[in-house]
Amino acid sequence: MPEPVIVLNHLTKDFGDVHAVRDLTFTIERGTIFGFLGANGAGKTTTMRMLCGLTHPSNGFATIGGHDVWKEREAVRAKFGYVAQRFSLYPDLTVHENLRFFGGACRVPGAELESRIQNLLGLTDLQQKRETAAGSLSGGMRQLLAVACALIHDPPLLFLDEPTSGLDPVHRQQIWNLLYDLSDGGKTIFVTTHYMDEAE
Repeated sequence: MPEPVIVLNHLTKDFGDVHAVRDLTFTIERGTIFGFLGANGAGKTTTMRMLCGLTHPSNGFATIGGHDVWKEREAVRAKFGYVAQRFSLYPDLTVHENLRFFGGACRVPGAELESRIQNLLGLTDLQQKRETAAGSLSGGMRQLLAVACALIHDPPLLFLDEPTSGLDPVHRQQIWNLLYDLSDGGKTIFVTTHYMDEAE
């Protein structure tokens, strides 16, 4: 049986007397969409930040691809893409410029970068918006661009923090269709949500 992509073992995070995340233990298999459901303030984002190596666990540990997410965080970061809850791109740069910037930051070889950008523009239906400033896109298109930037280095794992929060029904469905396509292509997806229907 293949090793799970993500393993959490008694993962815990305290902020002083506040227990943000308590004793999480579970595994996530390769190629699945894992819906992490919880109310606002339940610790979903804190858990994701620990898995991404951005926050040190107070107790327990987690691994991605067999690597400890905190002790080996430099090695782990190349294995995932991350879409934050709030818009985290450069609003003054165009769609194409944002993709080029993140491609460079993720050290995508120059010979491959443009073909990856073209592929992602097609995948996210942003081809006609390639020269549009990111800050002038609609909320749904900005989120699609954020997903594209997170995929620029072709990671096997994608983290999304409430990716459809505040989106209209059309863009919400478009995001989910994209996630299903990515999962069908073999990517593992960890998505937080407070929508019961999305978790189901």
